[in-house]
Amino acid sequence: MNQQYIFLLVLLFTGYCLEAQVEEVSIGTNYSNQVFYQIQDGSTTSIAHEEWDIAFGVAPQSAGIFVNEGVSASFGTQAPEVSVFFSIDEDFSTADTLNIIEQVFNPEISWESGAFNSIASADNPFDLGWGTYNPSNHTINSNYIFFIHLRSGIWRKLEIQSLANNIYSFRHANLDGTDEVNVQITKGDFTGKTLAYYSFASNEVKDLEPVHWDLLFTRYYSPLDDGGGGIIEYQVAGVLSNQNVAVAQADEVNPLTVSFQDYLTEFQDTLNTIGHDWKFFDFTTGWSIQENQVFFVKTAAGSIWQVQFLDFSGSSSGITTLMKSYEGLLVNSDDLSDTSDDLSVFPNPSNGVINLHWTVNSAYSQHQKLEIVDALGKVVYHETIPTQIGMNTYQLSTALPSGHYYLRIQDGQAQIVRPLIITQ
Repeated sequence: MNQQYIFLLVLLFTGYCLEAQVEEVSIGTNYSNQVFYQIQDGSTTSIAHEEWDIAFGVAPQSAGIFVNEGVSASFGTQAPEVSVFFSIDEDFSTADTLNIIEQVFNPEISWESGAFNSIASADNPFDLGWGTYNPSNHTINSNYIFFIHLRSGIWRKLEIQSLANNIYSFRHANLDGTDEVNVQITKGDFTGKTLAYYSFASNEVKDLEPVHWDLLFTRYYSPLDDGGGGIIEYQVAGVLSNQNVAVAQADEVNPLTVSFQDYLTEFQDTLNTIGHDWKFFDFTTGWSIQENQVFFVKTAAGSIWQVQFLDFSGSSSGITTLMKSYEGLLVNSDDLSDTSDDLSVFPNPSNGVINLHWTVNSAYSQHQKLEIVDALGKVVYHETIPTQIGMNTYQLSTALPSGHYYLRIQDGQAQIVRPLIITQ
């Protein structure tokens, strides 16, 4: 795909280059936690794996349902894991483990598809695994009965009954049908998040994610070669990326001289692009790192960071050491061409009073997001503004300190960005 990119280089505005920063992220002894990491400021949010069992995609079009594969166990220690199986049973009241077919795993490819979606038929676009989409009423209704083997060793049967009007409805019970629990999860309660989480132990819907995160350090299953020509699901410790985050992998490079501009066509939104194989284990020397490898991470705000992994401690402490450096802001100049164009920003430089003129082409663009981003890629001003078809004008006033910024208008995932200088 041919795209015209604009790279707004920090050097042009600041006159100096930011130094690389070394940081540590720990998922705990025996990999007991998952850690949400925001690359811009290095902030982390640690959640014990035992906090949740299954999770539900809460993006507007998502119907992904996931199982927690981050077991807190090490070599020689029994894993208190959560396992999900599906069966040929269709009647929840009589469903029993005798008709179990197989265990299911998260594909770890997209936040739109988890373990409960992995059994979908590739030949049927309306088959979402756990349920089938009905285009006449825009609901998804149950396909299968699932069985959950909990950390406690107890079995529960589970039916995802529907997703209708952005509300998941599901029920679970003991195998004999007793202790039935009915649950609803409303997507609107988790605006801006990737997943809503549920714990069978407490029968509680949980909001566990921070507002902003880019990478998730965790443990999960990955299909690996079993050495005999087959594939085995194996537990690995690795790094997954959030929705709206893209990653480009650069192999056999000099980390000191490699440029992300040589990898503009390599950016992927696959959540396991970083994955687990930036490290490898040798029974003689222990854990080692792929030394001539870096990752370029494009955040949802459009900032580009170079990430190089330096060390991994293994299960003794679960510490990953990385080095990151800010590369600048990358935007696609044609991103909003289908809905909006011709953005003018004046005066520029500005004393804080800024006038915007632009054209809206689509009737679907009744509101757009306006943001100002500083030279480090941090959003320092934001608001949602009403728009209409045709020419739009808007004036904003800001008390931001003098400096070099980027002004961005977003419509969904598309955006227009213009450089902005403020002189107070």
